[in-house]
Amino acid sequence: MSARDLVDLDVYLHARGDRGVLISRTGDKRHAGWVALSHCDLAMRGDVHAVATLPRWAAIQAGLLTPRDGEEQPNLFGSP
Repeated sequence: MSARDLVDLDVYLHARGDRGVLISRTGDKRHAGWVALSHCDLAMRGDVHAVATLPRWAAIQAGLLTPRDGEEQPNLFGSP
């Protein structure tokens, strides 16, 4: 994975489990998503505020980023 595939996001930590963290970009738990600890590096900036470094696809999957055009569904079977 190249560095350009990683994103740094300002996030709020809502919960932490053995395998993942529940984070949001707004501080609203209703808009939070779970991210596996194996995919995320958190640099805490206070009690609940952090900078999360994670792959772009994981941020999209957790609802933390909006996909770019054409990014929603990769072409798994090649070009027609």
